[in-house]
Amino acid sequence: MKIFKKCPLRTAVAVGVSSSLFFGGAVIAQESNEDSAEENNVELIVVTGSRIKSSDATAASPLQTIDAAVLEEQAVINVQEALQLNPAFGAPGSSRASSASNNVSAGTATVNLRGLGADRTLVLVDGKRMVSGIPGTTQVDLAMVPTGFVDRIEVLTGGASAVYGSDAIAGVVNLIYKKNFEGFIFNTQAGQSQEGDDSQLKLDLTAGQNFDNDRGNVMFNLGWTQQGAMLASDREFTAVASQSAGVAAKDPTRLYERLDAFSGHAPAGQVGSYTFDPNGNALPSSELIRMDNAPYQSLASPVNRLTFALHADYEVNDDMTVYLDTNYGQVNSKSYSEPVPFWAHRQNIGIGANLPIEHRVYDGSGNMTMVNNPFLPQEVFDEAIDTDGDGLKDVTIARRLVEFGGRTSPIDRDLFRVVMGAEGYIGEDWSYDANYSYSRSNLSTTMDNLFHGSNIEDALNAITDVYDFDGDGDTTDAVCTRAQARANGCVAMNMFGAGTITEEMLAYSRTKMVQRSTQDMQTLAANVSGTVFELPAGGMDVAFGAEYREESTEHIFDALTNNQQNGYTQANDTVGEYDVFEVYGETAVPLLDSLNLNLAARAADYSTIGSASAYNFGLEWSPTDSLRFRAVYAEAVRAPNIKDLYRPAKVGVSSINDPCNGVTATSVGTADDNCRAEAGINTNIAENGSVVFTNSDTAGVLIKESSNPNIQEETATTYTLGAVYSPSRDLVVTVDYYDITIDDAIAFTSNNVILSKCYVESQQNFCDLIDRSTVSGDQTNAGSVSEIRRQNINSGGASTKGVDFTANYSTELAGGDIALSVSWSHLLEDISIPLAGEVPKDSVGETKNPENKIYGAINWTQGPLKLNVTTRYFGAWTYDDEWYQGVFGDDVQSSYFDVDGYLTIDTRVSYDFNENYNVSLGIKNLTDESPQIIYGNMDGGSWQQNTDSGIYDAVGRRFYAGFTATF
Repeated sequence: MKIFKKCPLRTAVAVGVSSSLFFGGAVIAQESNEDSAEENNVELIVVTGSRIKSSDATAASPLQTIDAAVLEEQAVINVQEALQLNPAFGAPGSSRASSASNNVSAGTATVNLRGLGADRTLVLVDGKRMVSGIPGTTQVDLAMVPTGFVDRIEVLTGGASAVYGSDAIAGVVNLIYKKNFEGFIFNTQAGQSQEGDDSQLKLDLTAGQNFDNDRGNVMFNLGWTQQGAMLASDREFTAVASQSAGVAAKDPTRLYERLDAFSGHAPAGQVGSYTFDPNGNALPSSELIRMDNAPYQSLASPVNRLTFALHADYEVNDDMTVYLDTNYGQVNSKSYSEPVPFWAHRQNIGIGANLPIEHRVYDGSGNMTMVNNPFLPQEVFDEAIDTDGDGLKDVTIARRLVEFGGRTSPIDRDLFRVVMGAEGYIGEDWSYDANYSYSRSNLSTTMDNLFHGSNIEDALNAITDVYDFDGDGDTTDAVCTRAQARANGCVAMNMFGAGTITEEMLAYSRTKMVQRSTQDMQTLAANVSGTVFELPAGGMDVAFGAEYREESTEHIFDALTNNQQNGYTQANDTVGEYDVFEVYGETAVPLLDSLNLNLAARAADYSTIGSASAYNFGLEWSPTDSLRFRAVYAEAVRAPNIKDLYRPAKVGVSSINDPCNGVTATSVGTADDNCRAEAGINTNIAENGSVVFTNSDTAGVLIKESSNPNIQEETATTYTLGAVYSPSRDLVVTVDYYDITIDDAIAFTSNNVILSKCYVESQQNFCDLIDRSTVSGDQTNAGSVSEIRRQNINSGGASTKGVDFTANYSTELAGGDIALSVSWSHLLEDISIPLAGEVPKDSVGETKNPENKIYGAINWTQGPLKLNVTTRYFGAWTYDDEWYQGVFGDDVQSSYFDVDGYLTIDTRVSYDFNENYNVSLGIKNLTDESPQIIYGNMDGGSWQQNTDSGIYDAVGRRFYAGFTATF
């Protein structure tokens, strides 16, 4: 029988299990523990993807490791930045750059393995769950992780629900904190872009000390970072928003023509169409000018972050060690977006369908006078008509409220987490770990410069004060029509012209949205691991355990937002909770000296969906000391989260591709027939000869989304098959094929699928989700879609396949040591099925989904000097051909929609003055590569020039310097 050294799991380091990808640090050997301690004094270890403690653990699933030295070499502010260098990760759902205009997720940092979504990537801390930072989801905010406390990050790609439970469909990111550290490390780093923005400052302190004759250890980390905002107007590629002047003619050569005017516009009238100059003079709509939103937007949010972490453990006796982990994070950020749009021509947005400009006004004695809106030019009033049958003229309005100012959202977040537990040994062959954890995240944010729905309605219903209602002796000034509004301090508003809204008007009609959220998670878990008996090839190891978890969310909005009176948004409160009890078992069976079998299974009982299960089995075969094959089959699961189940209907706007566009009175086809069954479509044909939709018709469609309390879990089947070749400690090569198929994927049915199902496939249940206007307005044509309702469903599913290749090589060169690393991810398939039974769509190479992503690194070290060069390549892609052919026709030249590959290079040099002090200098984006341009809002023909800062480097060349003191 082996005699094991009783060493707590929390201090163990896994060897022989993974590839240290693309980071040129110490390459982790792919050999067994031949260099470890003698057999009678062997340290038990554990690897991500298993809970079995073993002396020679290896991983059947692909496992990649990033150690603390790599985080320092890459000069990252948070761990997301390091993970995004791994080609296995897709674009993050939220980051400081990608969510710069989102007032909920700005400043957060999530990860997205295989591009399957952040909800399908399970993030753990020391193998344990942490509460989400995004309300109602399971997405961990990596901005809250104390970077200086991280010892290493292990990334397991492939389904791991059997070991860790729900959400581990794409894989697991396990953040492993430092343990048993003695000493003092102080690190600081500062930098900014060559444009003078995107300033960054980081201060980090870690200290630790043993006590009571080394039976206990306590250590802490304190970190502070500050990152400045980067405005869209400060970069040429986003300095001016783009509109296409050639869309109406379907001329792809003119897609990116710019219009530089910034003023808001306020066309009005039902027969004619007008805009207004700053003096309130009416101009024909042919001279319509559009707002440039670039001056109001940012490419990266400012972030101030404070983190604190503490670990303490104490060896009570040889068989028990108690431990405490706690961390606190606080993040302050801000998002920016253009001034709020105002529509008075869409039901349920703004103030309703039309704005009355003619009023019957009564005095206290019953006398009546017909009074017009005093702000509206006479020529517009003369052309207006009665559209609602009340005998009074009215108009429609579409305008950006530039006088209100850009919308800003200051955001405060904090997170607290504590884990208490005990671990140790039962006899010589068994170990245990029992723990309780509690974590809470809070969010508080506002969105400024919105309009108060009922107040602005009263303010726009303006009249000349012919009866001196305000008692100021003046019967020529403007007042609000409703007596109660006047009593409440209503100030009549002049919206007809840029800059016509005064401070007094603003004070009455402007408001802000307020929201707060709290998420709580409690977990109680116990795990036992040991050797059941000895087989000829070695001990049969097992692990089993149980876990109970409770999660709750409370996401509360102000009353105006609840009632869709706050700008154009409606958001209702989300309050929900669930609990789950799970049991699992796992075994590692040495079939032969070189062949191992791994089995795991988990059963769960949810208070929401009932029972769910997951399992996997894997094989490892080492025909030689230098070659190992590995294969895993897994059935994984993702249970619906609180947002999926409990979020009430949410109202917003979106773009669509309307299948009725272009239909004529005689055109042939199922869609043509179904479109002509709509009264508004026939009106449009009568007015235009064929159905004509403008950008306003298709780019600002009202969308109502709701959760689904009856939704069920999604399941995934995952295959991985790979090989590890390591003829020496200087070379490690891995190749892995992965295949992930998700059934019943939880998703919203897209707008365009709903439209297609209704009009192309004649499915009435989808037609019931669509409302169309029956008459033309000034900015909308008859027959345009006014509302689409959609709900979370278990969709037809999704799948992805690909190959990962990594290589790490080290040798001597030019009097020093050089380490070369490369990681390449090649996508073979990326399929989505919107509804069960539908034809699958493969999007490889389309819409920010390239076939190839590559990362490479070179590290050269000579004594105290180290040079580092890293490079990242994001492959070429094209827009969805079904989309652009639907907009521009089947004969459009596809090259207009191609986006080239993108390559950036980073460099760093560091020098150790002695064993205590190190300085470093670095340049990111050495060649100052501009990001690829992506044009948004494309479905409706409005082309806004921008980029995706979550994929491409929008900052440009930037410089930094660092200093580290170690004692």
